[in-house]
Amino acid sequence: GKRYTILGLLKEKTRTLTELSRMLNIKKSTTFGHLKRLKEQGLIQLDINQRVNQDIHLSQTGNIFLSLSEAAING
Repeated sequence: GKRYTILGLLKEKTRTLTELSRMLNIKKSTTFGHLKRLKEQGLIQLDINQRVNQDIHLSQTGNIFLSLSEAAING
């Protein structure tokens, strides 16, 4: 889904809300909703109160989650 795609994009490099919205071709408000959930799950780091021009990146937990998911998929 979109959240897994966001995690994959953030694994490549740190991005902003605007970048992610453009890459996913969805509204910033929708993207922000996904980011809020990912933060609640501890998978990304961002300041919920600062929406504009903020760098968003994977947390250590997010990196581990993606590594385990990729390992499971690739066998």
